[in-house]
Amino acid sequence: MPHSPAQDGDRALQREVGPAAMTLRCDDAVYPARLRALEMAPALLHQRGAWDERLPALAVVGARAASGAALRLCHELTQVVVRAGYGVVSGGAIGIDAAAHRAALGTRGRTCVVLGTGIDVVYPQRHGALFIEILRRGGCLLSSFPAGTPPKPWHFPARNRLIAALSDAVLVVEAGAQSGSRSTAEAAMELGRPVLCVPGSAGADALLREGARPVRSAE
Repeated sequence: MPHSPAQDGDRALQREVGPAAMTLRCDDAVYPARLRALEMAPALLHQRGAWDERLPALAVVGARAASGAALRLCHELTQVVVRAGYGVVSGGAIGIDAAAHRAALGTRGRTCVVLGTGIDVVYPQRHGALFIEILRRGGCLLSSFPAGTPPKPWHFPARNRLIAALSDAVLVVEAGAQSGSRSTAEAAMELGRPVLCVPGSAGADALLREGARPVRSAE
């Protein structure tokens, strides 16, 4: 019988980086305190790799079909915050998410991917090598979904809420009017986290009108 994509993804990760994921209960001492403080915190959290909550963290999110200028600015901004001692949290998607993860790795920083799938499902599949490199460099993959859970549109708002909760602030580099980045920013606002936006895209400009802070350069 052929293997499922989830099984293949999990075996690839285990082969490259070692043991299978841990399952954390909400009352476990190692369960992230920032998530435990949420209303309706996930009862179970699946984790591969390690994440140190003592490290200040910035969530960097934005468009999947990001412009070249936005990708370059994302890289510059991420490098600046990593050099200032921050970890980087994002969702592992193509576009701005992946640019932020890669910039963190390139600056020898720590980065955490919060998945909208099971911890054993590599999504998007093209990011298998990126996830492996994140784990090799001391980063982390997190999921609140059971193993084997495939990507579904309604999973990502819950994923975005965890991204916001794990971070001290959220940076939106480029976003459409109805993008997932907006849901991350709205979750951050509800939690009292600062939201920073690079002006110039419909989603970011709308958030700026709602009180987000503008960011125009790495400086």
